[in-house]
Amino acid sequence: MAQINTPYVIPNNVPFIVDAAGATGTPGNAFTFQPDATGGDFSVLFLATGTITSLSGDVEVSLDKGVTWTKLSVAFLTAAAPAKTLTPAIANAWYRLNATAGAGPYVLTVVSN
Repeated sequence: MAQINTPYVIPNNVPFIVDAAGATGTPGNAFTFQPDATGGDFSVLFLATGTITSLSGDVEVSLDKGVTWTKLSVAFLTAAAPAKTLTPAIANAWYRLNATAGAGPYVLTVVSN
């Protein structure tokens, strides 16, 4: 399915809630990152919080503004490991978390450096 909305643009060094009530079976909101001012590589911390009794979430990426999505990392976030860093991240690529299994709503926060 094609992306309908524009992605959230995440400012550098500011934690940002991408999905306030994420649910299994529905891809999360699309988001992208501002380029690093120095033009260098940067990292992104993903953090899932909430009433997570189980979770398996894939990080997906789109390079065509949300028309097609490809799994970048399968089971990137889980209930046992709800925080993880993606290094390096690519500015202006679109990302989203697709929770493929789980129970309980989650909140997805991301921050880049």
